[in-house]
Amino acid sequence: MIFPHKFALDVKCARRTPGGKRTESAITIGTFDAEYYRYPDEKVGNIMMPYSSYTAHLVLIALYSYEKATARDVELQVVEKWRVATKKRSSGTRCYIAASQLVDDLRAERGDFSSEDDFNLFWRRQPISEKKLARWRSMRETKKAR
Repeated sequence: MIFPHKFALDVKCARRTPGGKRTESAITIGTFDAEYYRYPDEKVGNIMMPYSSYTAHLVLIALYSYEKATARDVELQVVEKWRVATKKRSSGTRCYIAASQLVDDLRAERGDFSSEDDFNLFWRRQPISEKKLARWRSMRETKKAR
């Protein structure tokens, strides 16, 4: 069976804080320093097809409360990742994109961007390590030489 649309889907889980207004930590919804993200029209690495060939990049978010050593009140949401994305990193040491930590914003799909283009423009402009860029250039030159 051939499907006219292809969707990328990441699964993320986040524990709500007591009171349920926030997530305990930022949900990582992607990385901005990956070759496949920086060169969206090319098949790179071990991904199945170029980033831009997907109809949408979705995230399945499972929010839960933790009581008596058990996940409770599990709430599932599927959303295009740019809709809940912020302009913040979810890690101080990695190039990870954070989703909103406010549960109401996640539910309302209220992130920092007005469109997927704005999201991609912002995150693709973020600096990445020179070492990584040099490795990519080297791999590209090797491919061209073949």
